[in-house]
Amino acid sequence: MNIYEKLLNWQYNGCTTTLDEFRKLDMESRQEIITYIEDFTLYEELTVKDRDYILVHAGLGNFDPERELADYDIHELVWERPDYNKAYFDDIYVVTGHTPTQLIPENDRPGYIFRKNHHIAIDCGACFFGGRLGAICLDTDEEFYSTANTRE
Repeated sequence: MNIYEKLLNWQYNGCTTTLDEFRKLDMESRQEIITYIEDFTLYEELTVKDRDYILVHAGLGNFDPERELADYDIHELVWERPDYNKAYFDDIYVVTGHTPTQLIPENDRPGYIFRKNHHIAIDCGACFFGGRLGAICLDTDEEFYSTANTRE
């Protein structure tokens, strides 16, 4: 994807709203955000209670079990959707957002956290009618939800 395609993609996915809100901030707040973004990582690997996790925005595009996480590019981690019908790892859970659970065909609980094949999808489609914010506590495996979106 060339720089122009990337810019158009960003424009399509909320740059105007983001920039408008950013401009409203005082200079100190803007600098804090820039510093945060500079330190931001595209994925996180962690272990909680002897269970290994990879936390990533979207998925592991062009997945290959032999490939190191550091070898995935930003597009593969931020835009590519996972294949929930395929277990990427036998011993690692991949926690993703980006794909609202309402859009996962095999999900019998749209709008709630979806688990299958060591995938945990936590985007519960808050932007959709009936969707909500979802979170999971990896220490207890407990799920938390906001009230459902009632706007159509």
